[in-house]
Amino acid sequence: MANAFEWVDQSMGHIYAKQGEDGIIEGWHGDGNAARTALMYALWKTQGVTVHPWREDVRLGAVLDTEGALHIQMEAQRPWNGTLNVDRPRHREYLRLPLDYPRINQFPEWFTAPEGAAFSIQMDDEVPGSVSGEQLWTLPFSVKPGRKRHIIITPATPAAPPSESGTPAFRALRYTPGDTSAAMAWQQELRGKLAALLRVSLPAETEIHHPPLAKTMNTASAEAYERQDIVLEVSESREIPAILTRPLGKGDGPFPAVICIHGHGATRETVYDSDTPYHGFAKVLAQSGVVTIAVEVGQHQVQNPAATLLGERLADLFCCVDYLASLSEVDPTRIGCAGLSLGGEMAMWLGALDTRIKATVSSGFLTFMNQMERNHCICWKEEGLRECADFPDIYALIAPRALLCQVGRQEPLSQFNTVLAKRAFAQLSATFEDLDAGHQVVLDLHDGAHEVCIPTMKTFLLEHTAGHQK
Repeated sequence: MANAFEWVDQSMGHIYAKQGEDGIIEGWHGDGNAARTALMYALWKTQGVTVHPWREDVRLGAVLDTEGALHIQMEAQRPWNGTLNVDRPRHREYLRLPLDYPRINQFPEWFTAPEGAAFSIQMDDEVPGSVSGEQLWTLPFSVKPGRKRHIIITPATPAAPPSESGTPAFRALRYTPGDTSAAMAWQQELRGKLAALLRVSLPAETEIHHPPLAKTMNTASAEAYERQDIVLEVSESREIPAILTRPLGKGDGPFPAVICIHGHGATRETVYDSDTPYHGFAKVLAQSGVVTIAVEVGQHQVQNPAATLLGERLADLFCCVDYLASLSEVDPTRIGCAGLSLGGEMAMWLGALDTRIKATVSSGFLTFMNQMERNHCICWKEEGLRECADFPDIYALIAPRALLCQVGRQEPLSQFNTVLAKRAFAQLSATFEDLDAGHQVVLDLHDGAHEVCIPTMKTFLLEHTAGHQK
């Protein structure tokens, strides 16, 4: 490593030697490359620390000691007042990457101050104090002419030694097959961790669920069911439109109910449309004596600044469960959910974190997070998620309740292919087996593409939300 650093120093000397008095090397592409490399070199020498405002007379350098403390030295020829700016984990905050992957034209991270982290700081010979990561991003500072200032910044929690692979922990809470008690303890831990990451409250944590207020906007009759267009008041400042269907000609109930979830580029109407990849699965269920509800989950901007995108989508689905459970014609012990693509993802999340869901159908989504890093909308990704778990672990939280995963054999390899689906299913099945529920989980590899397989979905949901369910 020392030889590599020496080589970098020598190479930068060659680059500087090629510059003219005006700093230009060739007046062509080489100048851009040289300037970028010089900036990267300077940030290495300061461990990512910058100052504002910058002046030519300012001299700044930094180095890490063996204990992980950052030593900064600064001087100036004239009085200087401004801020020291310690770098932040840009890969995580801006790109939602689990680690700082080497990338072309990347500005590497050296010493970073994460939001919410605690540090001790000592300025010159003063008594050390405490600062947060956010304070280090813009730390007020001053320098008098002719005086070198020395700052030591030490993380309150020393960094863990690097692993043999040199990378941070991935999927730290991956399930390890064991026994029933271990599986249940793991589920409780992971469910709590994921709820914290998504900034949602687990419905099971509250004994009394207050259903959202509903306003009926329109009512119409269809074949074997009544449709209502309603608006649910999910909070004092937020309402969401929904479609609700009730069976006709099948008695007074109580009936099973299913939350029907659309994917990208679709709406709540789409799940009732037979001429789409959804094949009108919500309408099929409505005609089969099931109460259905559908809301929008395709938003890509949060309305509540304190929420995460996935968390806000999921909270709306929790409200659907609350509302269904409050209806006299619905049996609250027989509520399921189903969706395709993004809808399959949200069905996974709903089944995993809301234990009131008795049966889950996730179509066109069973895969791994690595596959979703390319050729897919990144809206699935929340900070800290990849470090915590992968999709098979989230699906496994549904056990011992019923789960059907559907994947089409015509899905291209770049999408939700059957190869990865089989591998993910084998991993999630281990939790079902340990909870003596292997019979409750099914993988349906149908002959279609990115679409719902109606016969399997309908049979599964009707069977697992039947009143005589064992």
